[in-house]
Amino acid sequence: MDFAAHNARVAELWAAYGEETNERVPVTFAIDEQYRLPLYGCSYRDYYHSAELQLEVQLKTEKVFRETVVHDREMGRPERWTVVPGFWMAEREYFGATVHFQEHDYAWAEPLGLGKAALIERVRGIDPAVRVHEERLYALYQEMKRLAAGHEFDGRPVQVNLWNGTHGVFTIAAELRGLEQMCLDLLEDPVFAEEYLGAVTDALIGRMLVWAEVLGRSVSYPTESLWGGPDDSLQLISERTFRGQVLPHVKRLFDRMSCGPRSIHLCGKAHQHYRTLHEELGIALFDGPGVYADIGWMREQCAGPIEVNAQFNNTVLITGLAGEIEREMARLLTPAAKQGKINLVGYVPLGATAENLRLAYEYGRKHGRR
Repeated sequence: MDFAAHNARVAELWAAYGEETNERVPVTFAIDEQYRLPLYGCSYRDYYHSAELQLEVQLKTEKVFRETVVHDREMGRPERWTVVPGFWMAEREYFGATVHFQEHDYAWAEPLGLGKAALIERVRGIDPAVRVHEERLYALYQEMKRLAAGHEFDGRPVQVNLWNGTHGVFTIAAELRGLEQMCLDLLEDPVFAEEYLGAVTDALIGRMLVWAEVLGRSVSYPTESLWGGPDDSLQLISERTFRGQVLPHVKRLFDRMSCGPRSIHLCGKAHQHYRTLHEELGIALFDGPGVYADIGWMREQCAGPIEVNAQFNNTVLITGLAGEIEREMARLLTPAAKQGKINLVGYVPLGATAENLRLAYEYGRKHGRR
């Protein structure tokens, strides 16, 4: 494949996208351990415990991905390879949760299992400057930086990057408390829920500010650049509950970190929150909706313009026939969905086939014409 020609076309597409003059919707794919680890051949447990293994796995599988998966991103060798220390449970560990490692799946963390007073005491007692330096993620980051210093792969230098954010006020609070119990707390003991969510918000802000120092970022907070992150557990609660009990804490976190454009990633059926998030939090970029959302309807819910990174149903990449894949692309890319900035994102799950990735890209291009 002529990577230079492909990259030139992609650069033109994204430049036009920025001006909203693109003739079609960009189609991209995203990968993580589900793609990388089977391709390389190691367990999740080993991967999460070794900076050296993470460095090698990411470099070798990124090379394969960039050379074989055609989508609207740069392909071929980059000017500089980027690796990212990976440990999804870092925030849970920061709060003292027990993390369980598995051979064939992601690590997961137990709820803290504390009573209400003890739980708030635990969260309030965290010293971010101390706890961040005790995190497994911190050790992975420092070791990966050491390994990458002066290192080259396939004739290109290697750099280490790390996202400085949170998986969300409500998501972290709910996972530490237990998802069902957190929902019951909102109903049965709103006074406790208010204090607990406030404590979690303080601790998350503290963690991100310490990590900003560790990373040596020149940016100061609140930043004027695009900022945001996920809060997937919002799908568990109603708009009324979110607006009345959770939004004030989410807003306080966003206001501390961002004074510019804002984004959020949502999984599941979170359609009840789009209007509130846009109007009350200033979210202009929604990432993730698509599987359960009508993008045209989303635009109607928001008073101002929004941008959507729409994820399609990635199960079609595993089992889908050509007709199923095309119907999924057509379902998302309606004329109403394309009346604004939208790009299509396919997460590559375990078992996705190369042929289905090719088909998804081709049908996305076909139905993405504006």
